[in-house]
Amino acid sequence: MSTFVATDPAAYEAYVGRGSQRLAPVFVRFAGVSANEKVLDIGCGTGHLTRAISAAHARATGMICLPHMLNSRDA
Repeated sequence: MSTFVATDPAAYEAYVGRGSQRLAPVFVRFAGVSANEKVLDIGCGTGHLTRAISAAHARATGMICLPHMLNSRDA
């Protein structure tokens, strides 16, 4: 049985973050995100995809309903 707890940023990062950190840049390229494009990342977790979007020189906004997740990472 998994010990994953979605409300714990450290557990989220350990369970989901490892994969999303590696896949985020690949997904941004696949999605065809272009420079200066506005992209809204709903449910951004600890922000790996949001940062990858920003690294593509797009205007990224990450949104999540769990404020403690945002406080867990530098955005």
